Amino acid sequence: MIEGNELSIEANFLKPTTATVTVVGSGSVNTEGVEYASTVNGQPIVVNIKNNLCIDDNGYQNEFTAILTYAGKAYQGCAVAGAIEIAPT
Repeated sequence: MIEGNELSIEANFLKPTTATVTVVGSGSVNTEGVEYASTVNGQPIVVNIKNNLCIDDNGYQNEFTAILTYAGKAYQGCAVAGAIEIAPT
């Protein structure tokens, strides 16, 4: 979730923690999208959200494509404006 200059991430690859990490880093906006860059656990982390149509695994169309790069690995997915968090299961 991105709110202002804060990026909150919950992911298993952010070991030793799987809790939400709040990254306060530099954000830049251009005509193609927005990018946030910072570090987590001493590793660089970059989130790039572009204004490109993205189809998720369930076949739903989403308005943005998101690429998260952490510790040299890229994770690609979809993003939507104003998404609501899902409850833990």
